[in-house]
Amino acid sequence: TSGKYRFIRFIYNRTMLDQPPIRAAAVSSLTKFATQCPSLRSSLLPLLSQSLRDNDDEVRDRAMIAVDILKLAMKKNPYSTPAEDYNADGNPPDFPAEDDPASLV
Repeated sequence: TSGKYRFIRFIYNRTMLDQPPIRAAAVSSLTKFATQCPSLRSSLLPLLSQSLRDNDDEVRDRAMIAVDILKLAMKKNPYSTPAEDYNADGNPPDFPAEDDPASLV
């Protein structure tokens, strides 16, 4: 749905424009989106990777943990849209696998 993307864009803008505590919270929010919606991981990983160069330690630490866990999750459980699992809206289910390492975040 387009709602997710609008929220992600708004939150991502916070990683560039606000004070360090808000940037750190934005990184955590983007991470939460990526852990709960496997289809967004490949789009969110580059956004989170940009926060690795932030001036603030807390922002960099959160981004580093998120990037490492998401890379591991993407390697272990790559997302692919299964054609037979479409629901009535035409959208595939978008939930993390039960053994997904990203579910620990």
